[in-house]
Amino acid sequence: MKIEDLNKEIKECKKCRLCETRKNTLCGEGNLVARVMLLARAPGETENKEGRMFIGPSGKKLDGANVNRSEIYITNLINGNFSIFQFPA
Repeated sequence: MKIEDLNKEIKECKKCRLCETRKNTLCGEGNLVARVMLLARAPGETENKEGRMFIGPSGKKLDGANVNRSEIYITNLINGNFSIFQFPA
């Protein structure tokens, strides 16, 4: 599958209620042939609002570690902000 096809599928996904929490769909960004992939749990509030990966508190830590974003690929396990849902403890 080409990355464009995967991104299209992610953007159109409505298989669960997490699609209701998205303002922007974040499919991943960076170097597709990178030796390092950074995998986050889910987009945070800032990322969801702005439509960019790792620009909230986690992004500040990443930038503070002097990581060159053009040398890595960043993506999420899920593409919705599940913090609005309550899960059993």
